[in-house]
Amino acid sequence: NKLTQLSPEMHKMVLLQDLNISYNHLEEYPQVLNKGDFSFTMQYLDLSHNLLTKIPADIARLKNLTILKLAGHFWDAGALPDELGELKKMEQLDLRGLLTVSDWLWQDEPRQRHGLPPSNKADHAVINEQEFLAYV
Repeated sequence: NKLTQLSPEMHKMVLLQDLNISYNHLEEYPQVLNKGDFSFTMQYLDLSHNLLTKIPADIARLKNLTILKLAGHFWDAGALPDELGELKKMEQLDLRGLLTVSDWLWQDEPRQRHGLPPSNKADHAVINEQEFLAYV
């Protein structure tokens, strides 16, 4: 597939629960997902391996999402919104290939914002549970 956008008419698919639009050419989060009944029906969303650089806070509208796949993107700084934490039913969040995690996790400002102590670790490849939960 080489989709660059989703059809605006997609909001009419009121019973859609699973959507795999991985390996396309989407440059932005599909705003059509903010319409219709997707906030109640969508449980699985795979946006992996597109051309996304950020995810908007609007993703938190998908309250019943249990699996979100965002692997294989070159994320801008601040690309993953804090609102991801509002997805209380989330069971799986796939961020494989996330290139900014180590940069983000070892900067002072994000650590302070999430109540983490300054890092004195020599090995930044290993993180503890508290650091992981602060990131996601």
